[in-house]
Amino acid sequence: MMLPFVFRLFITSLFLFSAFMPVKLSAQFTGEKQPFETGKWIQLQVNQGGFFKVGYQDLLKYGFNPAQINPKTIRLFVSQGAGYPDLNGSVTSSAPELAIYVHGETDATFDANDYIVFYVEPLVAFESDNVRFKRNRHQYSKNITAYLGSNNQTLGKRITLASEAAANDLPIIYGGCVMNLFESDLLNPLEM
Repeated sequence: MMLPFVFRLFITSLFLFSAFMPVKLSAQFTGEKQPFETGKWIQLQVNQGGFFKVGYQDLLKYGFNPAQINPKTIRLFVSQGAGYPDLNGSVTSSAPELAIYVHGETDATFDANDYIVFYVEPLVAFESDNVRFKRNRHQYSKNITAYLGSNNQTLGKRITLASEAAANDLPIIYGGCVMNLFESDLLNPLEM
């Protein structure tokens, strides 16, 4: 008995989809336990990329006691960027650790004048094919999710600042290309 074409296509698609299901992401942090198992962590959500600053008062608002935190152990994990590729590939961390800058961490105490600075990629990315730009938007999220916290044991990744001597050797850039995109999403034909 021949199955209808649509039904055979569905069965084939179901088989292919199940064959390429991603592995469980709990083992994504190689070499260490889940970092969120110990310590205190908060979830931050922002709707656009850019530079962000978290200060002493912000940490108090989030429920941290900054006096009890070693700033060298503050870590940031962010789910950012334009999302996953359309083609199946190897599974990587959905929220990798980002390097951050912590002002005043050298004394191992988070004081009132100390702060954290980090950069988060936007949910929209542009790829060039040497003729035009292709816009890729994250298909599954409207917000960027970040996890900020510390377990007071594991040192976090840090941004290293260039010395003034090295900064003087950098080339001066006099121009660049800017691309602006305005999207209002007023029309939603699929009502998603």
